[in-house]
Amino acid sequence: MIRTAPGLLLPGKARGSFLFPAASQCLPGPDRNDKRRQVNEKTNEIFKKLADGKDIYYLDIGPQFLQEDGTLTREIMPDLLHLSKKGYTIWAESIEPTLEKLMGEK
Repeated sequence: MIRTAPGLLLPGKARGSFLFPAASQCLPGPDRNDKRRQVNEKTNEIFKKLADGKDIYYLDIGPQFLQEDGTLTREIMPDLLHLSKKGYTIWAESIEPTLEKLMGEK
């Protein structure tokens, strides 16, 4: 099952979301070795395989939240699970061009 994003209605298009690069609470500046991150990445691979580019789309914006070395900072996710204001800005800016295209605005 793909969880739909609330309020995102694209006529004729599948709605969905992906899992953010979350991490366990006990690791400061978590990296790719974090077990929750690995589970999320594997789950996102399943979502990616479901995408057909016609009715179901997959947009991997997870790397947008990470530092160059692959770490996740508390500036983006203060509790390493929920986005901060800056994190939501990154999310919005990352999906906007694709949403505009899918909605026929560009």
